[in-house]
Order: sequence, then structure tokens, then C-alpha cells
Amino acid sequence: MNEMNLEEIEDLDDEDEEIDILENFLGGTFHQDMGDPDDELWELLREANVSWLEKLETCIREFLESELDDSQKEKFITDEVYIYFPAFNTTPLEWLKSVLETIKSYKRSLTVLELINNALRMDETLLLTENKAEKVLRDYIVDVERACEILLNGINTQEKLNIKTKYQLFEYLMKTHKNKFVIDDMTFQLHGGRGCFLFSEGLFLSWDFGYRSRWCGIDPYKVGMTLKENKSPLSVFYDGTVLKDYCDQAVDNGEMICKYNMYYFTVPDAEMFKPDFPKDYDTLMIEGPDEKWTIRRNSETDRFVRKSNKVHNEIFNKNNVYILHFFSDGKEVYSIPYDDVCYPENAVSIFSDNIICNLKKNKK
Repeated sequence: MNEMNLEEIEDLDDEDEEIDILENFLGGTFHQDMGDPDDELWELLREANVSWLEKLETCIREFLESELDDSQKEKFITDEVYIYFPAFNTTPLEWLKSVLETIKSYKRSLTVLELINNALRMDETLLLTENKAEKVLRDYIVDVERACEILLNGINTQEKLNIKTKYQLFEYLMKTHKNKFVIDDMTFQLHGGRGCFLFSEGLFLSWDFGYRSRWCGIDPYKVGMTLKENKSPLSVFYDGTVLKDYCDQAVDNGEMICKYNMYYFTVPDAEMFKPDFPKDYDTLMIEGPDEKWTIRRNSETDRFVRKSNKVHNEIFNKNNVYILHFFSDGKEVYSIPYDDVCYPENAVSIFSDNIICNLKKNKK
């Protein structure tokens, strides 16, 4: 590069790397032994990576927009390249502008190609998620529930307790401030108020305790971490992004719900039934695992009955649930189990958050 404009060109960018890129591009590509300049340019573009092309585009643009006059710019170009511009019916400055447009055009084509490839990868991913994601997530829930059962049994054995529910476990944890348990060579490390790690030889499980009495809430990224740590062959799910996309789509389809940034499967209508609540009752007895209340019929119990129009069949297979006994004139006319998972959310809000909560407050 000649001494006349070296200082001015260096002012275009404070970093020598940017100047070197421009000089190396011009002198290294359009040298004495090159063939057709256009062919040389396209060969370079095909071999270059995108980040380098972006830097080159910036260097050329800043050079063209610099305060150098046209004669200085053209002298810089002709000093660096081995091209006889009159043979191409152009000037050095117009030629460099066309090079810049070619680079921009090539980058746009790369963007389109990347979008196409991403779409193809997405199609493959969707096929994988359709076949695998739901099973991965449901198996994960089963694994977490088994781990929680081991945790409860271990604590009960070690401490001679009778913890049955997630609420009772959390009450115990709050009282004792314990957050680490070793049970049958398995280490349970609770963290963050709602999370847990399970470590054992050849086994790793990370989860968050779920909404209401659910043992497991689905955090796609923790599922992915669990798969990765256990060296699952389903590496497409390792970073959790594909699983989260699946969950978000399932929410849109009504197959899942999202509560407090965790996902839960909804219950298909085919697995629901409509309870045959009595129209005439005067008393409701609520029988829990460790407690029992009897209340008169009121507006809250009637609202709960109206909202409980669909209940999951699984309620009859659940342990540690409430049993609702409906009486009329001292005679039981209907009974049904209750928990805060198998009933509609609006019914749960009435029963768990209002009726049960008030009964427990009054008991205290």
C-alpha cells in the first residue's frame, strides 16, 4: 500500500486486522497468476466462512464511505490488484462497488439456503418429536414419581415417620431444614425450594416438584440434562430446546398446560367421567388421610359440585386422597374420591383453596 494514503486508510478502523483483511483480499485474490476475476471471486466466496465475509463487507463499505477522494481510493485499489479495468469497461471504484454487491448477494443466498436447511432439519425433528418426545416426557414423569416414592420411604424408615403426600414432605423439610438424604446408595439433593437432584452410580435425575400435589413438573431443559447425563441415545433432546418446542405446541393443541413455567399433560376426554353428584343433600363429610370434617351444604359446596363436571378415571386408583361423603337426612347418598390433580382446576380452586384451606385454619 503506498505511503500517500496509508495513514488515512488506517483511520477507517482502529484495528489492524480490518486493514489486513482488505489488503489480503484484494492482493491475495486478484493477483498476477489469477484467471478470470469473477471466477476467482466466486471461488473465494464458496470457501470463506460467513463471519469472515461479514468482516470483509464491513472493510469494503467503510473504505468506500471514507473521506478519501475518488482518486486516492482508485490508486489504493490499483496498487493492490492485478486487473486491467478498461478491458472490463469499468473503473477501479465501480468494480469494488460491484464486488461489495456480489458479497451481499452471496450472503443473502446463504441465508435462504440456511433457512431451507433449517426447515429440513425441523421436519426431521418434528418426526422425532412425534415419535419420541411424548414418550420421553411421560417416562420422565414415571421416573420422578418412583424417585419420590423412594425418597418418602427412606425418610419414613430413617426418621420413623409416616409422610404420605408432597405437602407433608414439604412441611417436614421446612421444620427440619434438611436438604440432603442418602437412601440405598442414592443421594437426594434438594435445592432452590422446589428442585431435586438424584445421584447414584450410573444414574442421574434432575426435576422440579410440580404444581399442587403433583410430584413432577416438566422443565424441558432439566429433562434434556437428565438424558445427557445418563448418555441417552436421544441426543436431539439434550439441550431441551426441541422438547420445549414440543411442549409449547402441545399447549397450543390442548394436550398440555403450562403453570409457572412448567408443563403438565392434560387428561383426554376419553379418560374422564361425569360424577353422579346428588341433587338433594344436606351434609358433606370430608375424610382425609389424617383428618375428617363435616360441613353443612352451602354455596361453596354447590359451586364445587357444578364445576366438577369432568373427573379423571384415575381418581379411583389414587392413594392418600380425600373421600367426599354426601348425606341427606343422616343417610349417605353418594361418595367419591377427591384430589387436586384429577378434578378440573376451577373445581380444585374452590375445594382445595377455599373449603379445605378454611377448615384447616378453623382447626388451628
